[in-house]
Amino acid sequence: MGEASEQATMMQVLNALREEMRVMRQDLGERMTRVEQRPPPLQPVRNVDRFLNPNNRRYGVPVHDNPRLAPEPAD
Repeated sequence: MGEASEQATMMQVLNALREEMRVMRQDLGERMTRVEQRPPPLQPVRNVDRFLNPNNRRYGVPVHDNPRLAPEPAD
């Protein structure tokens, strides 16, 4: 029974801290403006299928940095 009351007390403390944090965020938000800007959204990588399609490798799309290790083109 003592354990249940301890847990209830901890939940009350946790809820009070959450409420205090919410109020502090609102208070700071009113006083401060955002200093740093959000980064621009990531752009999708275009033509990724050219690199992944094995049929395009013989047409000069570089896949390997070392040409000695590159597979021979299929004829």
